[in-house]
Amino acid sequence: MNTKRMTGVAILIVAGWAAGSAPAQTTNPAGVGDWISLIREAEGDGVPAAWTESFQKRCMASAITVLQAAPILAPVRQAARQGLPQKPIQDKVDEGLAKNVKPEALASAAQTRLERTGQAAALASRAGYTKDSEGCNRVTLATALALDAGLSKAELKPILDRGGGRRAGIIESVLGTGEALVRAGYRIEAAQAVMRDCLDHDLRRSEILRLIRVIEQNSHPTSSIPELRRALWGDTDVNAGAKVD
Repeated sequence: MNTKRMTGVAILIVAGWAAGSAPAQTTNPAGVGDWISLIREAEGDGVPAAWTESFQKRCMASAITVLQAAPILAPVRQAARQGLPQKPIQDKVDEGLAKNVKPEALASAAQTRLERTGQAAALASRAGYTKDSEGCNRVTLATALALDAGLSKAELKPILDRGGGRRAGIIESVLGTGEALVRAGYRIEAAQAVMRDCLDHDLRRSEILRLIRVIEQNSHPTSSIPELRRALWGDTDVNAGAKVD
């Protein structure tokens, strides 16, 4: 019999079944054949075997059937087929499984993350990050998370265009700062202003990563943009590193 490689989980299940460990009344315990087919197809699409094995284990531990798992896995498979970064969708699936989100809701969340990943990848590509490069993947993930937080494509495009060509770690950190501010309750306009300032002041990544602490200590979500900028840069707004360092 000419077969492709099975995942470790499927092998164990099949071995146990052959040894008689499965209940005598069932001919396909836990949908073993269906699981094997689903995982093989996903790996054929380009989903890494290590992740599919973990996905199967976690689904089975949560009593998620193969029929329920298939639509959860579908957005990851689609990302692989389209050449999109899979990690943003995989992260959403992993998060949902860890939180015991209902399968139908998790499938919907994964599909939404796929759509945002497609939008994010297009923005990253237009900003000059080469498709399939590590830098593009990092910027795409950060952009997808910012979209998840509530920032729109129209609000993120000027930031990516402004920062285009810079190291991916810088843009990743800038976008992460904007995402964190929006999630903390700051207005979109305030998050945009801080992201623009990070780029205009040419902050180092280490400085950008310290911004959230400075903002939390010296401002409030209701602060106006001038108040927020004074908290960050001081009254003169000349030396960007003054408050951050």
